Amino acid sequence: MSKHVHRPTVTAGAAFNAGLLGALVGGVAEAAGSAAQVRAGTITRQQAVTNVAREAGTTGLATGGAVAVAGSLGLTGFASLAGIILVATGAKYALDSLLRPVKTSCCPAAVSPAAEEQPVCAAVDAAEKKTPARPRRQSSAKGAEKKATSADNAGTHAAGTE
Repeated sequence: MSKHVHRPTVTAGAAFNAGLLGALVGGVAEAAGSAAQVRAGTITRQQAVTNVAREAGTTGLATGGAVAVAGSLGLTGFASLAGIILVATGAKYALDSLLRPVKTSCCPAAVSPAAEEQPVCAAVDAAEKKTPARPRRQSSAKGAEKKATSADNAGTHAAGTE
């Protein structure tokens, strides 16, 4: 007679629920970061919504997939946790690499490592990272006239002549 060993299995429902939880956590974390960027004016609301949706989707897929893999391998306890972390990290990295375009640069450093020391590249990259400057308010012509008139009047009053 053979002894039956019970191996825990993860159902599709459990993997789906883990994916939903991962999507929720990833989306909330991205929403917090994107909200700050929207307030700072570095991204638009539409870009923030896109970032949140992308992050929630990739995190959810990575988490659900990792739970399914760990469960199908019959991992339990610490081995299960370690397996989920490893698989989810690799899956998230792969999904992010596929969905986020590679940044192109005007610098030849992107092509040749020897060109990294060019100061122009650093200046251009730094300029690209800065927030777009908001135009200053221009003083109106009336405001400039009032200031000039006030200054002239102050000078005449100070001299004692009217």
